[in-house]
Amino acid sequence: MLITKPDFYDSFKCRAGECTDSCCIGWEIDIDDETMRKYENENDSLSVKLNRFTDREKQCFILTEDDRCPFLKSDGLCELILTKGEDMLCEICREHPRFYARYGDFYDMGEGLCCEEAASLLFLNTSPLKLITEAESRDDAAYFDDGLIAPETLYMLRRNTLHMLCDRTQTLHDRIHSIFENLLLKQYGKINFAFPSEDEFYDILIKASKKTEAYDADFTHLLKCLCENKAEALLS
Repeated sequence: MLITKPDFYDSFKCRAGECTDSCCIGWEIDIDDETMRKYENENDSLSVKLNRFTDREKQCFILTEDDRCPFLKSDGLCELILTKGEDMLCEICREHPRFYARYGDFYDMGEGLCCEEAASLLFLNTSPLKLITEAESRDDAAYFDDGLIAPETLYMLRRNTLHMLCDRTQTLHDRIHSIFENLLLKQYGKINFAFPSEDEFYDILIKASKKTEAYDADFTHLLKCLCENKAEALLS
């Protein structure tokens, strides 16, 4: 099996108490079957809190009134880890923000950008993204097969698309244009799509971004910068 992952994948480490946007706040935290059985077998002082804050029917933690995980301490650290170690974490807490996808004999590993550390590893690196592919045996991923495209073809399309995105000898507009052309040729054998000009492209990008919910003040500030510096962005 060929496994592909970004070059920063193995560098990820949770920021824990240093995180300013904790994944332990505001999200439902599901508990997998194996971990639920482990929690049910606890018989020490921690079991009292586990029983109080575990919804056994829905198999998730019962969040506090301010939507925090009941085991998230005021300093941003996890009470479960501090008390019993990382082995006490449920699967979603242990794996987040990592994700996996398998299609045929190809396997992708990545880190979701909902995590500020994962986003920093990607966006604060000024070098082009590099993908590492190596042979390894794994079977712990959701299998992707919609019956519309062969896994080998999908792998090649995705690999070529990512390589084109990383080509900084071209502008962002030209990279995306090339990707659309490549996909259309593969699908239809011809170009039947009028790609917008560079100026139109950034107008579309700005318009779409304005419709997106402003997550925080930084998003609003960055969108304003994009609007004010569109001409400069066109040259980048």
